[in-house]
Amino acid sequence: MYNLKFLPFTLLSVTLIPLMVSATPSMDRPNVVLITADDLGFQLGCYGDSDAITPRIDELAAEGVRFTQAHVTQASCSSSRSSMLTGLYPHESGQIGLANRGYSMVSGIQNLPGLLGQAGYHTGIIGKLHVSPGNEFPFDYRETATEPTRSQSSVRRMVGEFLDQTAQDSFFLMLNFFDPHLPFLRQVEGLPAVPVESDNVAPWGFQAGLVDPELMSRIADYRSCIHRLDTLVGIFLDMLEERNLHENTVIVFLSDNGPPFTRAKASEYRVGPHVPFIVKWPGQSDAGSSRDEMISGVDVFATILDAAGIETPSRSVARSLRPLMRSEVDSVEWRKTVFTEFSSHTAGNYFPRRSVSDGAYRLIWNLSTQSKNPLASIGAGPAPEVIKDSRYDGSIIQEIFKRYEQPPELELYDLEIDPYCLVNLAGLPGYENTMSELWAELDRWMKITSDPLRNQRVRLEWERLHRENGSMQWNIPRDEYPQPHACEDISKRG
Repeated sequence: MYNLKFLPFTLLSVTLIPLMVSATPSMDRPNVVLITADDLGFQLGCYGDSDAITPRIDELAAEGVRFTQAHVTQASCSSSRSSMLTGLYPHESGQIGLANRGYSMVSGIQNLPGLLGQAGYHTGIIGKLHVSPGNEFPFDYRETATEPTRSQSSVRRMVGEFLDQTAQDSFFLMLNFFDPHLPFLRQVEGLPAVPVESDNVAPWGFQAGLVDPELMSRIADYRSCIHRLDTLVGIFLDMLEERNLHENTVIVFLSDNGPPFTRAKASEYRVGPHVPFIVKWPGQSDAGSSRDEMISGVDVFATILDAAGIETPSRSVARSLRPLMRSEVDSVEWRKTVFTEFSSHTAGNYFPRRSVSDGAYRLIWNLSTQSKNPLASIGAGPAPEVIKDSRYDGSIIQEIFKRYEQPPELELYDLEIDPYCLVNLAGLPGYENTMSELWAELDRWMKITSDPLRNQRVRLEWERLHRENGSMQWNIPRDEYPQPHACEDISKRG
């Protein structure tokens, strides 16, 4: 008998043999910094938000490459971060839910600090790791408390301590800012100097313009957190420049998922996994350029290894972004679709979904047989309750929240005219070919990455066990474990 944690099948597809790391000499290798913002959407000036006050992040974009079609693998903190650090999708690694709620990766998976440390990099983490088992990430410097990353004095201290330790070594730093995650703090140590007021913010497009006093107040506080984040990012950039490190440091900046409001974070609608993504790579990137290729959170792993001169393990489908870093490179053969998933957040809300997008359309497959989405009220704000008021009866606002609460098996959205995924086109005449093509891509990806939920028997068994036991740990003899097989053909169903 095997004591199998959730996703034990990953042992069949993940190579756990240590990788022999070879890299270029230390003097030829850049430093690498991975900056994550917690629950940040596109509320940045460099992404066209005219209400944003983000001059330092905009400056980073002006010095690097801004990607417009970046998607994390799952719109949930732990799962998303695990993919950045391992190059694996959550269903491959096992980190399909929050680390602080009992979900964990399979032990022994190669990761960025381990591989970079073997290659001679001095490694460090500041702020949230939120991936389990944490002791398998061998950072040399470790300060993983979240709240201090909202404080300018704490950020200066921690970054200074880490940089003091690096001496002449090349370094890798994962710098994780907790802003703009809940709780939304209007000010910390005087930042931002002028908090945003609710009468100066617009409602969310992904909530179809819903206006409510409490909701607008929360949106204002969320934006205040983003303004503070920008100042903190600027403090770090200044510290690099003060030490003459800025010209030999690759910076990767992104969010781990979309805003913590209903129909964003923890959803498969575009605004959930679609995130800002900026790379500044001295000598490799055209300053101020943008790229529209479909990139994934797993590509963080391959890009950072490439910068360090380390080959990406063959088990990963991740790709380095180096070929895309110059605007004149138009002939690069690149993926045409991007894939995202959601399995769980905490133990009580297992509600699996899988999605594929080609940039023009987004297809969502809701796999659960449950009638109600337990994640429908996740995030900040009163929206799920507000829309029950009779004044919203028959409105698009009420319709989209009801659909999120009780979704159909398939959803299809035209992202060019409906970027917030408000009107479901699945099953409507004229979209049969689009659905069929996207379904074939989704099935191919699930097969390549050994997604067990490709198997209907597995889906039903896991849902039953979760419902009965409240967790995803159980014993199944390996010879009885059902193997994946082709998805049923449901591409033409509404």
